[in-house]
Amino acid sequence: MVDIAGRNLLEEKLRFIISSGGVALAIMLILILNGFFAGMNRQVSAYLDNTTADLVVSQKKVKNFLGTNSRVPLSAISKLESIKGVEKVVPLFSTYAVLAPEGRREFSLIIGFDPLKGGGPWRLTAGTSDINDDQVIVDKVIADRHGFKLGEKINILGKDFTITALSTGTSSWMTGTFFITFDAASRLLSAKDTAAFLLVTIKDKAKINDVKQEISGDLEDLTVTEKHERSANDVALYASVFNGPLRLMVIIAFLIGVMLVGATIYTATIERAREYGVLKAIGIKNHSLYLVVFEQALLASLAGFVSGVGLSYVAIFIINNLLPQFLILIEPVYVAEVFVVSLLISILASYIPVRTIAAIDPAIAFRRGA
Repeated sequence: MVDIAGRNLLEEKLRFIISSGGVALAIMLILILNGFFAGMNRQVSAYLDNTTADLVVSQKKVKNFLGTNSRVPLSAISKLESIKGVEKVVPLFSTYAVLAPEGRREFSLIIGFDPLKGGGPWRLTAGTSDINDDQVIVDKVIADRHGFKLGEKINILGKDFTITALSTGTSSWMTGTFFITFDAASRLLSAKDTAAFLLVTIKDKAKINDVKQEISGDLEDLTVTEKHERSANDVALYASVFNGPLRLMVIIAFLIGVMLVGATIYTATIERAREYGVLKAIGIKNHSLYLVVFEQALLASLAGFVSGVGLSYVAIFIINNLLPQFLILIEPVYVAEVFVVSLLISILASYIPVRTIAAIDPAIAFRRGA
């Protein structure tokens, strides 16, 4: 039956190429969309994931890190440092702003950090994170996009800063990231004696719940969460915006694959109706003929799966070089998922051709001109 299925497909090589090519494009699109979604989530949580902090303290009832307004009095730092088990407390500003370098609008994340305590970029390609109040660290992707060079000035919220370092892995496709000092951010935001967040590092990670409970008890007017919880909240916030459209495009890609393979196998079935009638007439059972149809669909889908995975890596390589702000992650689990998708395409694409075979009258084999 496998030989029959393969021969039926390869007799019309162009049709086979078109159907498997359609599956390949569908698989590629599904992989890239899932990879983009995973990359977006990684970028959203990148800052907190790369800090050494264990807990994040914010204004009461604020449970996100990005996209929120939070104010915490700096007086809380001394209270936190007095709690047993707390190793370090880092004040931080995090806010969004629309910058307009060279007249081009850039939706940006501004991070204000203390160079002595930490909270700045975790990886640099040039310069140092030890900056002063009139200096700024710019993500390399943003610098390359606008042609920024070290030593140039950029206006941030009405004040000129000199670019003294370039960071990498600190921006996303949604925002560019700019790092300035905590004091500079405080003045720009008119936020004297406050911070947006306090990043708390504890000495013994095994006692994180005890420290968290003590902070919650001593500072009831503030909200304390574990770092990974706050990252998860941010991911959920942004996922709720983009998840629907991305999933819709995945479903469309899947349906296109089903339709292309289904149309190919259906056409091949109609063209060979007499042959199937002959097989029925000599006693071949329907289930054996159904297997031929499924094997044809499976061969087309698997060929598309292999080609689609290969095309995905080529496409990602091109995207990474042309548009480095986009992070697309293809994990082994995603490849396994699209393999299952290719099997589903095979099953669904076989439905109409199988019904067609079931309706074929064995007498067709003995009719003239049939």
